[in-house]
Amino acid sequence: MHTKLTFVKSASPAASSRATMVFIPGGPCFSSETLKELEALKDSFHLVFLDPPGTGGTSDLEKITYETLCEDIEAALLSLNRPVILVGHSYGGIQSAEIAVRGRVDVRGLCCIATPFTV
Repeated sequence: MHTKLTFVKSASPAASSRATMVFIPGGPCFSSETLKELEALKDSFHLVFLDPPGTGGTSDLEKITYETLCEDIEAALLSLNRPVILVGHSYGGIQSAEIAVRGRVDVRGLCCIATPFTV
């Protein structure tokens, strides 16, 4: 991985065997805290919140490109070793859609919230 990404996991014991929903916040500077209201879903899904570089205690903002960020998110998702439902907010929606289209991650669902696809 080129940059440091952090996952914040939130799940009840009952949800550990259920579908994994990964939240990718928009940016710049939005962290896992941005979408924490969605923790209400923790009894129905295994939740994972991504902290992109420069947020949530991560660092390593030098020389990040769109391509390297997508590669790093993709590698982090592959490390989960399970199918995922991606939920991207704003710029995170663009990254989520890119990762889903690449086809290397087992994406079972994609939800893009306030994502500016016309940019």
